[in-house]
Amino acid sequence: MHLIRCIRSDVIEDRSVTALPAKPANNAPSPTARPVAIVRAVAALLWAIAFLAAVHGRLVPASSDMPLSAGLLLAGYPLIDAVASLYEHQRRRVSANAAAVIDALGVVGLLLTTLTLHAGSVLIAFGTWAFASGILQLLHAWRAATSRRAQLPLILSGAISALAGIAFAVMAGQRTAHLANIGGYAILGAGFFLVWTVLNRGSRSGIGPAVG
Repeated sequence: MHLIRCIRSDVIEDRSVTALPAKPANNAPSPTARPVAIVRAVAALLWAIAFLAAVHGRLVPASSDMPLSAGLLLAGYPLIDAVASLYEHQRRRVSANAAAVIDALGVVGLLLTTLTLHAGSVLIAFGTWAFASGILQLLHAWRAATSRRAQLPLILSGAISALAGIAFAVMAGQRTAHLANIGGYAILGAGFFLVWTVLNRGSRSGIGPAVG
């Protein structure tokens, strides 16, 4: 009888342990990752169209004033990432990550530099944000639990964003700045996000461009 009681107690303990809800991991599957990536890509494409229309493909002296409409649009671009990241983290019920913080700082920094209307300062601020957010995305995608093939668009996008950030900062020191290049940067990033959604079609991977 003593043996039977021990066996019964062990079974009850095992059931109680297995019944405990698992703590959600930071890389837990999320069904919202792909929809968020699609919305983010569409928003980036619309932003690029508006930005290209605002700059008209003009060359702006780096030491002169930045067109106010272009500066405000530049300040709004990190906001797309920030909103997407915060939404995804809220759906997964985890705290905001470093990427969301950097996006928020990018918005504030670009708004402050836009008020100066100095083209060089705005380009440096935007380049700093693009570099930092690109590095974070690259590292996060590289460490993802899913296959590297599925994360390749995000890895490439992060690397290109970091390099573009350096290029934008260098552009600030040149005589003229071709602002249309920033619109091309946004279009390329949106394309990588759309490719990521195709590669991860049917997958419930929680690792997406809005999550870092």
